Amino acid sequence: LSMVVLSETLRFSDGVKVAWSCTIPWISDFIPWWADSDFTGFSWFRWFLRGFMLWSYNGIVMLALMSVCEILWKLSLVFVDRVPRCVLVIAHVAALLVSALLIWLPFRWWYVTTDDLSLLPLVPYSATGLLILGLFRCQSAGKSSC
Repeated sequence: LSMVVLSETLRFSDGVKVAWSCTIPWISDFIPWWADSDFTGFSWFRWFLRGFMLWSYNGIVMLALMSVCEILWKLSLVFVDRVPRCVLVIAHVAALLVSALLIWLPFRWWYVTTDDLSLLPLVPYSATGLLILGLFRCQSAGKSSC
């Protein structure tokens, strides 16, 4: 088990395929919303971009949690012989829940509390994207210090 976990990592392209295959069907909820807009010009573009971020953010959160999960698996190898597996499972679930909230809440809070044309949610959206790229880069390079 340890050789499989230590030697194999999730490729970024595979992670993207998994995350977007789960996210793409939900675009059907947003198409009518985008089509019935009263905005025009640049206002419509900003409003559309906010809707795109709202739609795609779940896929981005999935990518981030895939990386966090891999890190947790590798970390748990240290404890697998000393800690009961049910405790490790509970610890993994708790850590993933906290990670999901820390990644999801900033974007959602900024999205809900700002004006319909504000692009402030782009800040946590971009930060999460950079986090994902950093996590996948560290895992693919095999660096344990990342």
